[in-house]
Amino acid sequence: MPGLISLATEANYAELRQSSLRGKDGVGPIVNTSRGYPLIKSSGEKIATPYSFGALSNVTLFEIAVFFLAFSTGFNGLYIASESQILSLAMGVVDIAFDLLLFVIAITKMNKVRSVLLLSVVVVCSVFVSYHSGTFLFIKLLLLVVCATGEKAEGFLTALKLSFSLVLIAGILLDSIGLGSEAQFRRNGIAFGFSHPNQAALIAVALFAVMLVEGEVKEKRFRFKAGYILLFLYIALTGSRSSLLVFIIIYIASCCVMRHKTIVANKMLLLLSSLLPVVVFLFAVITPTMLYQSPVIQAMDSVFSWRIWLNWFALDTFDVTLFGQQANLSVAGVYNDLRNAGNITTTVDCTYVGGLLRYGLVGMVMWLGLYVSAIRFSWQKESFGIAIVLIIFSLYAFTESQFMDPFINFGIVAAFMVSRSTNQDDGRRYRHAVFSKALLDGSERTKD
Repeated sequence: MPGLISLATEANYAELRQSSLRGKDGVGPIVNTSRGYPLIKSSGEKIATPYSFGALSNVTLFEIAVFFLAFSTGFNGLYIASESQILSLAMGVVDIAFDLLLFVIAITKMNKVRSVLLLSVVVVCSVFVSYHSGTFLFIKLLLLVVCATGEKAEGFLTALKLSFSLVLIAGILLDSIGLGSEAQFRRNGIAFGFSHPNQAALIAVALFAVMLVEGEVKEKRFRFKAGYILLFLYIALTGSRSSLLVFIIIYIASCCVMRHKTIVANKMLLLLSSLLPVVVFLFAVITPTMLYQSPVIQAMDSVFSWRIWLNWFALDTFDVTLFGQQANLSVAGVYNDLRNAGNITTTVDCTYVGGLLRYGLVGMVMWLGLYVSAIRFSWQKESFGIAIVLIIFSLYAFTESQFMDPFINFGIVAAFMVSRSTNQDDGRRYRHAVFSKALLDGSERTKD
């Protein structure tokens, strides 16, 4: 048996897998495989894969949970959701229900997680962060990473694509019947049913990134799609300059990387890109301390639409804690002396500063650790689309506050899925196919 396994090669993996599933004359033993390789009875009848529903045998419970949770994330940004307590309550119930589903799935997969001790420490820290911040974002991210064990990245990305598409369509329909915001926004931006045009643009950029990565994961290459043009026009009409710039950079970078794979395989580039989220985090928290002393940073503040000043105000007003805090980071009636503007309502449009204040030092260290690991995994497994999205989103996060959400910044979970499936799941299926083939051959020789 060891000799057979050592001599088998990846080239005949498909043949071995098929023969081990079917056996002679289309009849074989039950083979337990992961998603994408259905269970088969001795009669050849398919059995539903784990965590699946009858006719939807290719859809797992994990993907269903991702679809509804991602839809809830996008729907909460719609204007009608912010104005209706009933809808807000309904979305809250959806979140709780499918968070519990993720918890159940995670329990069934805990035995597949190697570093149980390390995971336990992370769980304890996440509980503390969630308790102090009043949000379960870190618990949700942790559950998604654990639940992703044995799942396919294609299914995860498809669920995100469908949910974000439905949210954008719902926003347009609601806006067309007069249920959108009637406020006037800068640069005459259109909100398309969302509370703010930037929110609409953010979901559109996330959808575009999902479609791009999905194409790479399925076909191992990037292809232009007509939907990209519609999303480009949609983002342009919102008036969000940063989102439009990110859209263009992601597409150009994706095309360039696929043509020059040998360049991006450079170890130094891998190291620098992996550390980029940490560099941007340090930039976000250091520049506010030098804002009033440096004309250069003041000029940069103007370029970033006064976001550095907003970071300065937030860090000056709220304390940085170890495990975070429940705080409303929006303050009304504030005077900005640098731009001579008074009675403004401040916000924190930076993921790094907002995350530091809400989730504390421990929360930010854990999130940055996951982010750095995700970029490294995606480069190592040559999942260039995921790597590009993660890198550009780490920069985009300086101007937007929602990139700690695991569905908006989906690349973190996708990178862990790709890293596991490439080395572990495929290798486990290959060894199982060889083993099953050996058993069948042995039984045939016994009969003869």
